[in-house]
Amino acid sequence: MQPLKGCILVTSVVVTIATVIYVITWSVHYFTVPVKYYGPPHPNDNVPPYPGATSENLWWFVQISDTHLTSVENAEKATRLRDFKTFCHEHLHIIQPMLVLHTGDITDGAPHASQNKEDWISYQQIVSEAKLPYSLRWLDVRGNHDNFNVPSRLHENNFYREYSVLGEKGDDSFLYKLELPFGTYSFIHVDALLKIGTKRPINFYGILDELNVYHLKTLSERAQQTPSNQTIYFGHYPTSTILAPHGLYDIIKGGIAYLCGHLHDLDLKHGIKRMYVLQRYGSLELELEDWKKHRKFRVMAFDHDMLSFTDVQFGEWPVILITNPKPARFLAPGHEPEKKMSHSTHIRILVFSPRTIKQVKVEIDFKPLGLAKQVNEGPLFVLPWKPDRYSNGLHLIEVKVKDAAGRYKTVSREFSLDQSRPNQPFLSSLVIMINSFIFLVLWIIGLECLCVLPLVFFRRYTERPKAGTSGNPLLYGLLLLVHTNDIYYPLISIALYPVIGPWLIGEVVTDMYGTLTLYGIYVNSTFIGDKFPMLYFVTDLLCFHLPLTLFCLLHLSRAYHLQNKHSTHHYGNGNKNGRRLVDIVLVIISIFLLKSVLSRSFGTIAKLTHWYGQLALLVSPKYTWTLLVALYVGGKCVFIGYRGAHTPTRTVGTEEMENSEK
Repeated sequence: MQPLKGCILVTSVVVTIATVIYVITWSVHYFTVPVKYYGPPHPNDNVPPYPGATSENLWWFVQISDTHLTSVENAEKATRLRDFKTFCHEHLHIIQPMLVLHTGDITDGAPHASQNKEDWISYQQIVSEAKLPYSLRWLDVRGNHDNFNVPSRLHENNFYREYSVLGEKGDDSFLYKLELPFGTYSFIHVDALLKIGTKRPINFYGILDELNVYHLKTLSERAQQTPSNQTIYFGHYPTSTILAPHGLYDIIKGGIAYLCGHLHDLDLKHGIKRMYVLQRYGSLELELEDWKKHRKFRVMAFDHDMLSFTDVQFGEWPVILITNPKPARFLAPGHEPEKKMSHSTHIRILVFSPRTIKQVKVEIDFKPLGLAKQVNEGPLFVLPWKPDRYSNGLHLIEVKVKDAAGRYKTVSREFSLDQSRPNQPFLSSLVIMINSFIFLVLWIIGLECLCVLPLVFFRRYTERPKAGTSGNPLLYGLLLLVHTNDIYYPLISIALYPVIGPWLIGEVVTDMYGTLTLYGIYVNSTFIGDKFPMLYFVTDLLCFHLPLTLFCLLHLSRAYHLQNKHSTHHYGNGNKNGRRLVDIVLVIISIFLLKSVLSRSFGTIAKLTHWYGQLALLVSPKYTWTLLVALYVGGKCVFIGYRGAHTPTRTVGTEEMENSEK
C-alpha cells in the first residue's frame, strides 16, 4: 500500500509540473507570436501612387492621453499644467498636425474623486489661447477621471460638456471623418464610460452593453457608406479593461488600429513600457503612456495609407518618424497596402525640430546609404533606395539626425517586405490582449482554494494535537488552528464572505448612496458591473488574508516549543540559544506579516472613508468589521502562543483542549 501511495504522489507532482510548463509555454507563444495573415491582399497593394520623392499622400496627427490636469497647489502638478501649455503653444506649432486626439483623463479629479471646475477652465484656456491653426481638428474625449462623481451625462458636474473642445458632440461614441484631397479617414470614438460616474476607485473598468455595441456598429456602417482610406478607433480604455459583448471585437477589427490610454505604465516600479500589440483579429492596439508622470505624446502618420507612429518624450528634439519602410512589428496586411513599400522609390522620414535640420543620415543593416534630402522645406526627408535588395526577412534601418542647435538623435527600426515580423514583448502583450475578467476570476478561485481548502482538509482528516505531541512545530500550529473553533471559523468566514455578501454602504456619488459588492456597485436602482472590486479582492487575499493566516500559524506554533522546552532532544541545556533564535525569527516574521495586514486594512479603510463618507466606515462588513475580527483572531493566537510558551502544564493552548484532556 505504501509504494502505491508513493507512486500516486510522484505521478501527481509530475503531472502538475508538466501542466504548469505547458500553460507557460502556450501563454508565451499565444501572446508573443503574431498571427500570420492568410487573407486576400489589400486592393491597393499594387496600385500607384507609390511612396516617392514628393510629400503627396502623406499626413500626420498627434495623440495625447492622461494629462490629469489639476489646479491643486503642488509643485509637480503645477509643472504638469505648465508643460501641457508648452505642448499646446509650442510643440504643436512645430509639428503642425492636422488632427489632435486626446484620449481621456483630461483632468485629475483629485483629491476628492470629484470634478473640479477650475481644472476644466484651465484646460479650456490653454487650448483656446494656443492660437492653433483653424484647420487643426481637436478631438478630446472623457476618461474615467473625467467621470468621477458625475451622476449622469446631463448633470451639472459634467464640466466636459461645457469646457472641452468637442463639448456635447464628444460625450458619447461618435464618428468623425477627415476629408483630404487624396481620401477620407474615419475616426470612431468608443465611449465605455459608466453611465453613473462613481467616485474612485470603482470606475477603473469600462462597460459597453448591447445598445452601446449596436451604436458602434451603426457608426462603423456609416463610415463605410462613403469608403474610407483608413478607419481608426479610439477611446480611453484598452479593450482588456472593457466589459462588453463579444461583438465589440468584430467591430474594432474593421479598423487598422485602436488607440487608447488609461493604464499609464501600470504604475509599477519600472513600469511596462510600449504597450502595443497586433491583436489576433489583425488590428493594432496601441496604448499610450501618460502625460501625467512621463510626459509622453504620440506622433502618427499615414503615408500612402500605411500607418506609422513614434512615442515622443516631451521636450526632446528632434522628433523622428520613419514612414517608409514602416516597422515590421506593426504591419497590418489586411488593412493597409503594405506591398507599396516594395514598389516605393524612396525612403521617407518625417523630422520635426524647433531648429533647422542640418543632417539626416540613413543606414540599413549597418551599411550607410547616404544623406536624405528635405522636400519643399517641410518635415519630410527622402532618400532613393532599391527595395528589391531587402525583399527577404527582417532588416534594420537606422536614421541619425542633427539639428542647428547641435542636438543629435538616432532611431532604428526593423522592417520587412515579405511580412516577416519580430515577436511581441510578452508583458505588454499580456496586459493588452488578456481577458482581465476571466483572469481575475481564476485568481480569485485559486487564492480562495489556497486560503480555505487546506484548513478544511486538515480539520476534516486530523485530530486535535495532544500534550506531549512531537514533530514539526508548524504542523502542530496548523492542527491547533484548524481545531480551535474561534480561530478556524473566523478565518474561513472572512475569506468567503466577500464572495457572497455586500462589502460596504456609502456615498458612492454625492447625495447618492450605494452598496459595493465583489461584482460591482448598486446605486440609484442601477447595478454597475464594474469588476475593479475583483482586483481589490485579489490584493486583499494576497496582502491581508494570507499574511493573517501565517501570522496565526506562527504564533500557535510557539505552543509546541513550550511542551518540548524540557525535552533534551529539542531544547537541552546545550541548545537554549537555538530556542532563542527561533523565537527571534518568529518575532521578526510576525512583525512583517502584521505590518502587511494592518497597513492594508487601515490604508483601505482610510481611503474608502475619505471617498464614501463616515457611513462607509461604520457599515463595512468587508473592511471595518473584518479588521475587528482579524484583530480578535490575531490577538487570541498571540495569547495562546504566549501562554503556552510560559506555562509548561498547558501545552495545548485553549480551554477547550484542556477540558477535553480532563
